[in-house]
Amino acid sequence: MFVSHCTEIGLYTMALISTVVAAFRMKDLKYDSKERAKLEENLIGISQLGLFMYGVFSMVAGSIEGNTARGAFTIVTSCLMMTQAALQTIFLFAAMRMSARKEQSTKPGREFVTFLLLCNFCMWVVNTFETIRPEHNSVQISIYGEDAWAIFVHISVPLAIFYRFHSTVCLSHIWKYAWKAKGEFR
Repeated sequence: MFVSHCTEIGLYTMALISTVVAAFRMKDLKYDSKERAKLEENLIGISQLGLFMYGVFSMVAGSIEGNTARGAFTIVTSCLMMTQAALQTIFLFAAMRMSARKEQSTKPGREFVTFLLLCNFCMWVVNTFETIRPEHNSVQISIYGEDAWAIFVHISVPLAIFYRFHSTVCLSHIWKYAWKAKGEFR
């Protein structure tokens, strides 16, 4: 449990920092407020609900657990996960509407978008193979019970997995198109 929580804390922290730095570096790109990516925004928003549900229920279980290391790690991991996802969603909504004003050879922020793409893929792997395991959710199971937590995990984790997968798709779209001038999209 300790290793998986430390891994998640490290991933969320690096992704959080990368999101902020990528947004800062991309601030000079042209923002087109008329450009709409409705389907992507809706899919990200709906799937983010799964992450938030999982995070809130985990934080409640961690706070009920008391002042134990398990409870503290659960609270910190859940808080970082929700903060990172919220900032990343805001970044995705903005960056999907950005393009270069003219040919960009420097591509400011592209390396951080690439790193975010890799982080989201890693978080997708963690959510797919680790989060569902009962050992990872010992605090939640002790508070809610095995059956209730299993039902909840089977509702929220697929949405969280889809959020990470679709974020990777959106980031690859940003990586491909954000640094091209509007007429160059082909």
